[in-house]
Amino acid sequence: MFDQPLVSIIVTCYNQEEYISRALKSIKDQTYVNWECIVIDDGSTDDSAKIIKDWNSKDERFRYVHKNNGGVSTTRNVGLNLIKGTYIQFLDGDDYLEERKIELSLLALENNHKIKPQLVITNFVRYHDSSKKILPPYCTLNKDLFNFDEVLYNWDDTFSIPIHCGFFDTKLFSDFKFPEHIKAKEDWLMWVLIFMKQPPTYFLDKPLVVYRVHQKSITMTSSMFEDHMLVLSDLKLQLSDSQYEKLLFAFMKRYYLRSIRFKGELLKMKRTKFYIVDTLIRKVLLKIGISSKC
Repeated sequence: MFDQPLVSIIVTCYNQEEYISRALKSIKDQTYVNWECIVIDDGSTDDSAKIIKDWNSKDERFRYVHKNNGGVSTTRNVGLNLIKGTYIQFLDGDDYLEERKIELSLLALENNHKIKPQLVITNFVRYHDSSKKILPPYCTLNKDLFNFDEVLYNWDDTFSIPIHCGFFDTKLFSDFKFPEHIKAKEDWLMWVLIFMKQPPTYFLDKPLVVYRVHQKSITMTSSMFEDHMLVLSDLKLQLSDSQYEKLLFAFMKRYYLRSIRFKGELLKMKRTKFYIVDTLIRKVLLKIGISSKC
């Protein structure tokens, strides 16, 4: 590697004392060493701050920043305001990177002079806390997916890209901040607006990101539908009328098909012997005045 550009790693953390040390260790263990790591504590009430500060005391490349709790978008925006690097790597406090993630991403940039990529996307695997096993990714990524149309119309239907898989030229964020009124799916909006710029992109098909699955990692929002609707309201300001109409039609079709599948599964369940017997028992209990909740 002819030059050694500074890489800014933005780590978000909220009450992740069980996992944050593993995340920071994966950064410390990177084979590429010219990085700064800004760890933003989003108002944690557990021992996350103590753990982060301990890493900071051992390695000055780590920087601890505290803020009042406001969600992942506000936290990432704090990081974007503080970075000094040429490239950006995001990481959530419960996930971690393989040790060559940064090195191989930079090599992919350096070795592809023809396309001069501004964005490198790597593959990923899942780690399940309950089974302690590494499992395949939840979707299949390939280079044909990394364009504006695919990300706009097929996100969460056939695929999604964990934000940690990206390795970004900082210039891609010169006019972007995460929407702070959105609590989930903010990464979808980010990817849409990035691919709207048509950045040269390289797909590094190696599992260099580990996406941890655990009870606390489940997004606790009212519904996927409402999360999508909030992003749609923001996208309306960015898309042409025809693009927005096509997107609305895609969502109507998607949710209609999901409702049909749900009804089909419900009908199958109602035909099972267990459901029939349970329904008969409930009817008998009601007739004799006994609550089925007893």
